[in-house]
Amino acid sequence: MTADKPDTSLEDIRREIDAIDDGLLQLLVRRFDASARVRATKKTDGSIASSPLRPAREAMMLRRLLAARGESVPADALVRLWRVILSASTQAQAPLAIHVDARISGDPGLSVRVAEHFSGMTWQLHPDTRSSLVELMKKSGDLAVVKLDSPWASWLSSQQAQAIGVVATLPVIAERKMPDLLVFGHADPQPSGQDETILISPDPLPASKMQLRWQGQSGDWHVSGYGGFLANSDIQGLGGNVFLAGRCPTSIEVF
Repeated sequence: MTADKPDTSLEDIRREIDAIDDGLLQLLVRRFDASARVRATKKTDGSIASSPLRPAREAMMLRRLLAARGESVPADALVRLWRVILSASTQAQAPLAIHVDARISGDPGLSVRVAEHFSGMTWQLHPDTRSSLVELMKKSGDLAVVKLDSPWASWLSSQQAQAIGVVATLPVIAERKMPDLLVFGHADPQPSGQDETILISPDPLPASKMQLRWQGQSGDWHVSGYGGFLANSDIQGLGGNVFLAGRCPTSIEVF
């Protein structure tokens, strides 16, 4: 019995792949041209001043692509590919650095996670979490990545005016409800449709009438992630000793 012959030869398939690659390149050229027009618009209206990052827009884009990818494209590969494109587009709008402390830079798994998400961006290494956040306060366009369980909450609660906050969490694709890493920045939070509000408090917070998604620790402080883009009035209803750490898109659940 002889095996069935393939419909096309290997060379035919390779030529098809080359043609697809050429088409992808043309689409990338169009995409980066469009990103350049976005940059020009932001410079005109002044919206690029605080940060070129738009976490809500990026989250909505990735959710749409993940929902439409079909079964042949792995979810993690799609996210890595688009993170390269998004990072390049962000850096074209304005140069920025990622402030990272020794707890992350010394952990191979976390280092890879940060490097993949912020592909090609410059790292500035710091000895501890506080140093990373203090440096971030000085540079409005930059970002800082900290471990959820690092001692950042005590420092943040001591700030008279919180010029920075959590703008994103990692990983992008949910591995569990509680994130591993928090991304701090200066960008004004915008709702993405699937968001969570991160609060810090000296005592555990109740689930109350809102959806408490997860709770963790940052030193002696409790960190709580509530579902939704909570209003200040909702936060005030939880008590007087509660501080807003940030509002950001939730990690994406892939089924």
